[in-house]
Amino acid sequence: MSSTELLSAKEPALCATINDAARLLGLCRTRIYELIASGDLKSVKIGRRRLVNRASLEQLVNGVAARLP
Repeated sequence: MSSTELLSAKEPALCATINDAARLLGLCRTRIYELIASGDLKSVKIGRRRLVNRASLEQLVNGVAARLP
């Protein structure tokens, strides 16, 4: 697969910014940072940016949904 094909692929990004994660979950940025600090969300720091793993977002939502009656 060429680099042009990779850039034009319509697959979701592997990571989300803190703002995007907050928007996706309907939470504030502070709560996202709290979830990262508690280990409930996995993130990586690349340069000065903190990015949240998209799979971790899905696991958090699925884990919360599993606990609901």
